[in-house]
Amino acid sequence: MKIFVVRHGETTWNKEGVFRGRKDVPLNETGLWQAERTGAFFSRKGLSAIYSSPLARTIQTASLISQSAGVPVTPDDAFIDMEFGLWDGLSLASVGEGFPELLDTWRYHPQRFRLQGAETLARVRKRVVDGLRRAITHELKHELKNDQSERPTHGLPECLTDVPANGLAQPATGAPSEPVIVIVTHRVICKLLALHFLGVPNRFFWKVNPTLQASLLLRKRVTNLCSRCSTKRSICRILRGVTNSRACPKSIDRLYAIIVRFRVVNSFIIV
Repeated sequence: MKIFVVRHGETTWNKEGVFRGRKDVPLNETGLWQAERTGAFFSRKGLSAIYSSPLARTIQTASLISQSAGVPVTPDDAFIDMEFGLWDGLSLASVGEGFPELLDTWRYHPQRFRLQGAETLARVRKRVVDGLRRAITHELKHELKNDQSERPTHGLPECLTDVPANGLAQPATGAPSEPVIVIVTHRVICKLLALHFLGVPNRFFWKVNPTLQASLLLRKRVTNLCSRCSTKRSICRILRGVTNSRACPKSIDRLYAIIVRFRVVNSFIIV
């Protein structure tokens, strides 16, 4: 299975540094252009499904991908943006004036962030991972149903009955094709999914940056084989493997973090 995780196009509030959260902000002109170009990129990728946060900025992005790929959009609340409570709709400057200590917590210790009416990173990560597992299971079941002659007939493959902790269930061996899913979502969700697939805790939230014009490709699973950083292997994985820092001389075996340059596609791919 291949999963593309795509951040929505640009909005005016992105440019102005305003906390979007659950506020329904549409794409601006640049964002629409980005979404159109993203749709063109996916036009020949053989998509099986498109899942999207239900907010306008993500639905607009997903709809333009849908038009190019010929696949309908499935809105899913699991991939909606983080709820920032009192901060929703406030500029970064306003938050800095009204909540200076909490803003420092968000910047430097995001895993400890607590605000009235807001979600925690732990809560967001759980709902996102739960939604990811549901999407994976649904698409694998659909693939199995459409290709029963090529798949085992005595029951579901093991990948459907025992989804691994990191959610990377794989299609049955020998399958002629693999499901290809696009998830259109928000920056916070992109970061948390990257942390999930890398198997690292939320304190590394700001160390992962699926930036605009870059795509992060992770192949297979990551193993903890960095002898230089044996006591802090997850730290090595996240800091050296993902953030484009200088690679560890005794780098992690089987970690393939490849930055693929695109003009507008803001995504990462899980294979």
